[in-house]
Amino acid sequence: METQKILVTDGSGFVEKKGKADFEGQGHILILAGNYLPVVGGCIKIVHELAQKFVDLGYTVDILTCNCTDEVQHEVIDGVSIYRLSSWNLVHGSYPVPTFSLGNMGSVLNLTKNNYQCIITNTRFYPICFIGWVLSKLCRTPLIHLEHGSCHTVSKSFIVSTIGCIYDHTLGSLLVKSAKMNFGVSAPAAKFLTHLGAKNAKVMHNGIDLSAFEDTKPIRYTNTPGRTIITYVGRLVYGKGVQDLLSIFPKLKGDVQLLIVGDGPYRDELEALACEVDSSNIVFAGEQRPENIPGILQGTDIFVNPSYSEGLPTSVLEACAAGCAVVATDVGGTDEIVLDGSTGFLVKPGDQQGLTDKINYLLENKPVRDALGKNAKAYVMDNFSWDQIMGQWMTEISHLERSTVYASNKPVELRQDA
Repeated sequence: METQKILVTDGSGFVEKKGKADFEGQGHILILAGNYLPVVGGCIKIVHELAQKFVDLGYTVDILTCNCTDEVQHEVIDGVSIYRLSSWNLVHGSYPVPTFSLGNMGSVLNLTKNNYQCIITNTRFYPICFIGWVLSKLCRTPLIHLEHGSCHTVSKSFIVSTIGCIYDHTLGSLLVKSAKMNFGVSAPAAKFLTHLGAKNAKVMHNGIDLSAFEDTKPIRYTNTPGRTIITYVGRLVYGKGVQDLLSIFPKLKGDVQLLIVGDGPYRDELEALACEVDSSNIVFAGEQRPENIPGILQGTDIFVNPSYSEGLPTSVLEACAAGCAVVATDVGGTDEIVLDGSTGFLVKPGDQQGLTDKINYLLENKPVRDALGKNAKAYVMDNFSWDQIMGQWMTEISHLERSTVYASNKPVELRQDA
């Protein structure tokens, strides 16, 4: 089998195809994430796949993350070394904060012994990102920040939203201003970084493992022939807007089953709402292992993402890769995946009538569903493969290396006083 190649540019327009052998022994990278495996989630999946891709290219990769579920402090998964800090899990179990302890301090200080080529932080509102900033100073290592959000925290609680905004404009702003490079997973995410004070923020899309959708057996959550399955996949939190999808369910036409995949602090309220509208054809499937998601999506007729806030939604990328017809809210970088009328339909966040109209149109027009799904799959394959994304990563890291070497070798001007 031919080794896969990635495209790397030297900044002057020259593009070269390179494989793993070209990057062997390139260096040591530290990635910080608020949550990591075995916790599941779209951002976690992206961070893990990014780490694996760096390992595939010959890098040594460490992950520093929070430990809220009594996992082992250190282990290796898929070639990635994972270090976990004991943490509190605040805000209904959705906000990990490392504890102030001698054990955590010792773990962080031990990491300073590693000769990291760069340190990559993810999502500015996780406190562990601030530890990444500290490590970059202690190790004198370039800091890269990758932002997965495109606005301030969206919460049903005014207090949580306000605290989130204050945090963004203090510690969050300090982080992005200190980073040598800032990347947003979409154009709105990059714009949000600029809002926080970042200079020259660039877009770095998430990649997707397309091989996971090859030869996958569809999983259908119904035994009724001809029934149409509408699926949502993601965290069950207020900002994901699942309450809008449940509220319009009685208005949907035909024999329809709604499948809610995921878990979170808002689940009890959503299940109560489902009972109010008509729970007989609504299934809460709970949290699913990542390897089950492709099959669930390939057994889906229409995928809906009614979120109020996104960076670049992993669930929408995966739904498109599975060939689903997608209806999604036009938030964050969703319109960089869903081209309205071509690879899916977009509606305004919170627009329940618009959501109803688009879903009903697809329910009544199977040829349109099929065409949108086919277009979406082709578009994601052409624009979001990891080979392309890693080519961009390697180009940017190469630029960072040259600028760092230049800065360290820059001659010092000596002044002679008269």
